[in-house]
Amino acid sequence: MSKTIAEAAIALLVDSVKLEFTEHTGIARWLDALKEDAVENLQQFGAEAAKQPGFQPPEIRYAVNLLVDHADDEHPNVVLEANPTYQNLFGQLEYRQAGAGVTTDFSLIRAGSLHRANGGVLVLRAEALASQPLVWQFLKGAIRDGVIQIEELHRFNGIPIAGAPRPKSIPLKLKVVIVGAPRWYYTFFSADPEFQAYFKIKADIDSDMEATASNLSCLGAVAQQMAEKRGSCACSEGALTELFGISSRWAADRTKVSARFEKLDDLIAEAVIIARSNGRKDTIEQDDIQAARAAKLRRDQRVEDRSQEAIQKGAIKIDVKGEVIGQVNGLTVRSQGDHSFGGPSRVTARAYIGRRGVLNIERDVSMGGPIQQKAAMILQGYFAGQFARRIPPSFTASMTFEQNYGGVEGDSATLAEAVAIISDLTQLPARQDIAITGSMNQLGVAQSVGGVHHKVEGFFRTCVEAGGLTGTQGCIVPASNADSLVLDEEVTSAIAAGTFSIWTAESLSDALKKLLSTPTGEPDDSGDYPPESIFGRVQATLRTFNDELNRSERFIG
Repeated sequence: MSKTIAEAAIALLVDSVKLEFTEHTGIARWLDALKEDAVENLQQFGAEAAKQPGFQPPEIRYAVNLLVDHADDEHPNVVLEANPTYQNLFGQLEYRQAGAGVTTDFSLIRAGSLHRANGGVLVLRAEALASQPLVWQFLKGAIRDGVIQIEELHRFNGIPIAGAPRPKSIPLKLKVVIVGAPRWYYTFFSADPEFQAYFKIKADIDSDMEATASNLSCLGAVAQQMAEKRGSCACSEGALTELFGISSRWAADRTKVSARFEKLDDLIAEAVIIARSNGRKDTIEQDDIQAARAAKLRRDQRVEDRSQEAIQKGAIKIDVKGEVIGQVNGLTVRSQGDHSFGGPSRVTARAYIGRRGVLNIERDVSMGGPIQQKAAMILQGYFAGQFARRIPPSFTASMTFEQNYGGVEGDSATLAEAVAIISDLTQLPARQDIAITGSMNQLGVAQSVGGVHHKVEGFFRTCVEAGGLTGTQGCIVPASNADSLVLDEEVTSAIAAGTFSIWTAESLSDALKKLLSTPTGEPDDSGDYPPESIFGRVQATLRTFNDELNRSERFIG
């Protein structure tokens, strides 16, 4: 009789709950099992039951462990896991102290990020995942099998704990997004043959974007949000214009702006502080942005200042006036991670009778990197193709970066090196008030290089601090680098005033005409250049060298 009454009473309570979860068959089955268990174990509800060993109160026996609750989540379908350890991804069993030992039960099962993101999107950082190769294997297995299984990895090969729960696998259906720098893809993920099977969409996100009206509008909106987040109402029109210019400078292309919004955020954060110190609490002006950028430069440019100081003291030899045979001001750029700067570097060449062609001193003493060595060999190809079609190579020209003790890499001084060699071959002096940067191919065509705006600004500063601008000074850059010239206002103002200049070069010939103040000349039908032209002088020198070599070889023979 009591069992029948209990069944009716329990059914009244349980069935009303079941009605709320009719769409969830699993919950309905669990409630049916709860009703059946409660009827079969009525004694557990009596007062005497608590005195029995192993007694489990009904509120514990029929408790529910809510693994995942999205009620307070702003974005319930997107989960970012910053530290993808196994426990953080797959969940774990916790233990509580029980006398001299530990115990656990189903209520101590804890969810992982896979549980919280189930049915939505899980975002992982590539560098963090790459540092967890074991987790990577388990993650691939979960995606492949479509289930989440909680394992106690720390108990592998250990003594089993009696009564410890073994959670069943849970169906898994979600999208996993891995974000990170390209190097993580190429060094870790792309080497895994299974990667393409589970991660089918690759999006290579550009760090720059075209400076279109829509993109600038988007960038301006982002900047306004960053300013508002820090309690400032808005960026003025002038401030936005300044930010666009700085962003274009970061992209090193005046037709683009940078998509590295974290750098923009740092700049705005400092500008907000400066604006408040100037008594403006609700607006950021252009001069606030300029002051913030100037403050960062002051903090970062110690090495740049010491380099310029060494030039002005004469410790590093750089001329910015006059003319010298076989000596050219090349332009280099140095990067310290958070700060890049340019400056002049003296390139010299000495040519003499021989058969070795271009001799790269940096290469011979193992101070030149492979790209710099390749550039020297390209120079050799150019001189051979240009001047050794009818007579064998008959010169040796040693070239070097003077006062360089830290090694050289890159091909951006190829034009400067070629001009220095030809200057010495022709005995035509090269202008020291003009610096040059640019790569070149074996046909003598000028090619793009990086960091052009830093290089131009470095030489400009050297000229200014060496006694002021003379009006004849400037830089030669490859024509293909014209869009890379996003320069500071001080430089652009000097260019507008005519006290500093920038020339573009399509070829080595363009650079030679400007630096040696002489036309290169045009060949006649026999391939000879006018005697007073640059190339005519080179031909004459090489013929003289060749005749002397032939006489020496006949004498020795």
